[in-house]
Amino acid sequence: MHRFAYPNVIPKKAEAQFIGCGRYKAMPSERAGTEDIAVKDGPETPDLSHLRRSVEILAPDSYDSEKIIFEKKDRPDRIYRGNSADLAWLLAHINRARSLAFPNLNYPDDIWCTGIVKFKEQTQTSILSEVDSKGFRIKLNAFLADENPDKLFIAPTANVDDHKLEQIINNKNAELLSLTQFNASDKNSACARKTIIKVLSNEIPALIGLFFEHPSQNTPERKKEKTRRLFLIGAITLLLLLFGGWFIYEYWDKVSPHQVIDSVENGEFAQAAILLKKISTKNAEVSLLREMLDNTIKLTLKFEYRPSDDPSAPIVRQDFTETHNTILNHTHDYRLLITTSAAPMPLYLYVYQEDWRGKADPLFPNPVWNPGQNNPIRPAEFPYYIPADTNGWFYMDKLSFSDATKTVQETVYVIASPWKAKDIEKAYGAIHLQTDPGIRKKKLAQFVQKLQLRQNTGFKCFYFGSFSFQHS
Repeated sequence: MHRFAYPNVIPKKAEAQFIGCGRYKAMPSERAGTEDIAVKDGPETPDLSHLRRSVEILAPDSYDSEKIIFEKKDRPDRIYRGNSADLAWLLAHINRARSLAFPNLNYPDDIWCTGIVKFKEQTQTSILSEVDSKGFRIKLNAFLADENPDKLFIAPTANVDDHKLEQIINNKNAELLSLTQFNASDKNSACARKTIIKVLSNEIPALIGLFFEHPSQNTPERKKEKTRRLFLIGAITLLLLLFGGWFIYEYWDKVSPHQVIDSVENGEFAQAAILLKKISTKNAEVSLLREMLDNTIKLTLKFEYRPSDDPSAPIVRQDFTETHNTILNHTHDYRLLITTSAAPMPLYLYVYQEDWRGKADPLFPNPVWNPGQNNPIRPAEFPYYIPADTNGWFYMDKLSFSDATKTVQETVYVIASPWKAKDIEKAYGAIHLQTDPGIRKKKLAQFVQKLQLRQNTGFKCFYFGSFSFQHS
């Protein structure tokens, strides 16, 4: 039973660590084993919407299947997440409705996949992007290791197009082929030795065509069902036009829940409230939206620190309301611990630190400090450390000689809600586009104001917290 496996790496400051594969398989629930976990909502990837849009366009028939995607982890005790799982999940989702055309049963092993799937709305196309190059090299070494029995690895061309990596592959007597070369070969015999298929960014449809049977959408049953559906739609449309036009014009909702969410994500809270009042329809989607907006988010922030040169020293923990007189310097490590007593749904969390120079740094999400960790944070993941690694800490730069006699202030801002903060992401990006210190300072002040707006949105589902400590 072939599975689509994504190799997982935990980045470290010194050296990253390979922790095995998560292995996806689409199958009826009764065929799942004790180690299989249903993945109904998708992988823990930063932007699941790109994956879902890709499936909708490339293989809409997969949503009609009763099969479920299950995941089996090589190391069930570790957390597997990140956008490198995108390609494996996409292929497993398509496998819900379409049988594999390749590989056949003569190939007994799993298929390794890595790559970030992005969807371009303007062109309605899916793009395969490369993953982190350092992490990919570790994944490639794990694939080529003698103890790994799997012989097929699909990877973005941008990751493999490296002379040093090609030399490693050749030294292991493995084969590196483009998708076109592999398609032209005797595919099943080609996997007699370990093979890496490199896929260009625009070759996702060709990859799907290689691995899966074409969907049988033109069977007599489907044609009959389609005809019945079209007749029913036509009849209802005619009735509406003849007898209900005036009613539709006067009373039909012109606002959808998605419009409200779009306003919320862009920081347009007054507009969101106006749109919400215009929705008179009562259905599950509208009820859920109102419930989410009215659900109070309660977070507790703890500040922890210790001397960096003495890891055995006791860790000091303070409530965020007690830190204003705390004095740290470049010889201290520090981190945040966030807990919640009421998080029935995933939360989008953003944490920024403003220093005395008028500079703001993202503490979370941040691929440098929190590699592989991204929004949203699921309820089961709380309490949550930032940095997320239990051995991870932040540190501050040493003050310059001219500032050595000063004690300056560092301020940390925390916001959370069930939705993305697109206005915050955009405003933060605008700060770093400015090279003029005066304009950058003004942009930073506007950015902080946008953060503070979360205190008075009129909705209970937005959390805002801030605290300061001293840097000497």
